[in-house]
Amino acid sequence: PTSSGDDTAHVVITSNAASSPDTVMLTGRAFETSGGPDLAGNTWVSSRNANGTAFAWIDTSGAEDTGAMTSDDSYGVIELPFPVRFYGLPYTVITASSNGLIGVGQIASAADFSNDPIPSTVTPNNFIAPMWDDWTLSTWSTGIPGSILTKTVGVAPDRRFAVTFQDMVKYGSDTDYYTWQVVFEETTGNVVVQFLDLSGTSSTANYGAGATVGIENADGTDGLQVSYNGSYALEDSSTITFIPGPALGTGIEG
Repeated sequence: PTSSGDDTAHVVITSNAASSPDTVMLTGRAFETSGGPDLAGNTWVSSRNANGTAFAWIDTSGAEDTGAMTSDDSYGVIELPFPVRFYGLPYTVITASSNGLIGVGQIASAADFSNDPIPSTVTPNNFIAPMWDDWTLSTWSTGIPGSILTKTVGVAPDRRFAVTFQDMVKYGSDTDYYTWQVVFEETTGNVVVQFLDLSGTSSTANYGAGATVGIENADGTDGLQVSYNGSYALEDSSTITFIPGPALGTGIEG
């Protein structure tokens, strides 16, 4: 099924038996393919849902290296090519960390390696978590080091800004490389998380087994949790789209 909730299917089995054909009814409950709203009106939808965003990877040819992967638990501040509205407020910079977290604004605590459930008042807050886990550089071998790359495609007012976490390595491993991407859409204000490769030989990392996926507001009192330590079945070549709620009012009329 492409939506959550109870579902029923029938399987018709034919054979040479006198009772043929036999019909078997299968019942079950599908996992969630969308969620929310949170208190701010944000929602999320998976590409498994008919209303979700189709997987459309933005390649990294010509992308810029942010330099955020300089060491373990490192981060880099990135200027956005257009303002991004998050929990009703506009931002012009984000903080991308080596631990699979994007702080919205300049947030040094985004480098925290210990993922939390959402929402939580424990820092960091005000973030997008495409795959918050304990990631690092490939320092235990001559393998491929991870990098965080950025690339803008399209022209105003319909640009997309991609932040790609490429060949990320789970801490303590030097053979598994995981790749995902966060796309900020100028026209819709949506934030699309694209999962390219979430599988390897690390049981604590595969498909978000040790990660938090979701968004959280500035004081940790509101948010949307898609997955926490494998609570949701993520997969390769899929997306999770976060759709913003209404903009905050200015309090000025007329």
